[in-house]
Amino acid sequence: PFVTADGLRVYFAPTSPSPQRIVVAKRANVADPFISPTEVANINSASGEADPMLFANDRVIVFASDRPAQGGSGNLWYATRTNEDQPFGTPIELLGTSSSMDESDPHVSPDGCRIYFARNVGGGVDWQLFSASSPP
Repeated sequence: PFVTADGLRVYFAPTSPSPQRIVVAKRANVADPFISPTEVANINSASGEADPMLFANDRVIVFASDRPAQGGSGNLWYATRTNEDQPFGTPIELLGTSSSMDESDPHVSPDGCRIYFARNVGGGVDWQLFSASSPP
């Protein structure tokens, strides 16, 4: 799960029902319980999504998806929005991280210039840590 900095939203991808879908649960203040989660608009596909991570004041979401992509399936994608109360735009494949292997578990540095992620290099349980960067 990913909890926003203010503690008012938690994004996660339950494994049931299948395929995984990214949802968000909200609350009015940190003393309140989260309400029932709802699907994150414009993010989910019929192929399945997981591992959401938000940054840039919750205006950018990065996530893993099994949707068809240039590098195969099981790649990282991102989407943007103008503010935290608006829906995200159409997801875009994060090409600098794509390969023919599965990528997941993205984490973006606070300045938004480096991403860390896991890649399944040998199939099965053989995951390794990778990173990619761009200039600020």
